[in-house]
Amino acid sequence: MAIATEADVVSPIGTIASVKAGFPATFDAAGFGAFFDGTEEELGLMEDFTIPTSSTTVETFNDMKTGQIIKVLTFTDAGEATLVTAHVIDDDGQAVLIDHHNGTEKTKPVSIKLAHSDGSVTYYAGKVSGYEPVKVPLNRCTYTIAVDKKMVEVAAP
Repeated sequence: MAIATEADVVSPIGTIASVKAGFPATFDAAGFGAFFDGTEEELGLMEDFTIPTSSTTVETFNDMKTGQIIKVLTFTDAGEATLVTAHVIDDDGQAVLIDHHNGTEKTKPVSIKLAHSDGSVTYYAGKVSGYEPVKVPLNRCTYTIAVDKKMVEVAAP
């Protein structure tokens, strides 16, 4: 296995976010690749993004006989992700996110594709759980995605 080097540090400049209503058939590189077939909507004027961070619950069992604590991993939470953009409600990508937060598609899933400048891709899917437009001092909006399953990362070719 290779060791990371300075060449592996990549700027987020050039990252393009795309959104599409629904889930892929499978939550893997092939499923997301087929799902994002060119009919997705680009998310314009993105300022910042965070990718999901997952965590697993650790339950403990106290064994009275040995006096040891046994730790068992149980539920995994795929986390949340955020996208920060200029707030432009008629931007096609933002229109999808807004409709999935408080419109006719509320509670239905969306899928996100982050195409990074080095050619790598990050995919994830979930529900739009937050929509926070701010007008002052600048026109921004933060969208929060409650991620349903682990994100899928595809290395640069």
